[in-house]
Amino acid sequence: LTKVFALGVIFMDPRFRCYVGQSLRDLELPSQGSFFQFLVVSLLAAIGFILMTFVYHLVYRPLLIVIPDTHLFSYPEIMFKPLYWFALSFGLALTAVAEEFTSRSVLKGVIERYTENKFVIIGLSSLIFALAHWSHGVPNVIAAFFDGVILMGLLMLTGSIMPSVLAHYVFNFIVFS
Repeated sequence: LTKVFALGVIFMDPRFRCYVGQSLRDLELPSQGSFFQFLVVSLLAAIGFILMTFVYHLVYRPLLIVIPDTHLFSYPEIMFKPLYWFALSFGLALTAVAEEFTSRSVLKGVIERYTENKFVIIGLSSLIFALAHWSHGVPNVIAAFFDGVILMGLLMLTGSIMPSVLAHYVFNFIVFS
């Protein structure tokens, strides 16, 4: 419900809706064929997923050993399999869309009103994205910061939110399944 609420706020406020609309445009590529667009988005999402997987194994997992038990809650195990698969597919898709729209599209637009420095935009939006994961513990906050850098990098490189949403969804799907 929090993801639906976040999306509702974004789409009800014209300023936020504008930022999301800008990030939903197609990639700026020489060939505008839809199959070519699909291949490029998929390739960029795969690169983002691979980089996020490196962060998971090289940052999050080691930190979890060094700094255990800092999370404020854990997700309950869903025993009813149809509900489990619904949550894993639709729930994580909703999470990826809501977090990318808020943490990438909207934050990028808001921060750009104050600075055009790409490093500041990437760093500040990644810090806010990381802090939003505080309830998952310190290792997750640190890993989320690096994931935020990767995902914002994809958005800034392509001008489209789609590779970031896809990479975020696939990564979450694999981690939570």
